[in-house]
Amino acid sequence: MGSLLQPRFVTKSAGLTIDATHFGQTLDFDLAAGSLMVNLTAIVTLGHGFKCRVWGYNHASNVITLVPAGGEIINEQLADATLALSPQVLKTLEINDTRSRWRIY
Repeated sequence: MGSLLQPRFVTKSAGLTIDATHFGQTLDFDLAAGSLMVNLTAIVTLGHGFKCRVWGYNHASNVITLVPAGGEIINEQLADATLALSPQVLKTLEINDTRSRWRIY
């Protein structure tokens, strides 16, 4: 996988599925048109150490909703629970493979 030391910035105006091509990237989501859904690829597919960053901008109340793959956990929530990210706050998405969970901080 690539390095997080020189992140690539990718601007999006629609939801997407975060996959291996997004490793090390900062995904900028334009929320002017509304909230967006972002699906997370299965942990087993991406592997331990996968990281990317997510940033929502251009609106004060629209959010980015993260949707885990079937049965997976984001932070310490229940399996399959989604997580809404506040706009204008940069978040890192990281796989903690030892616990088979997404860590968002």
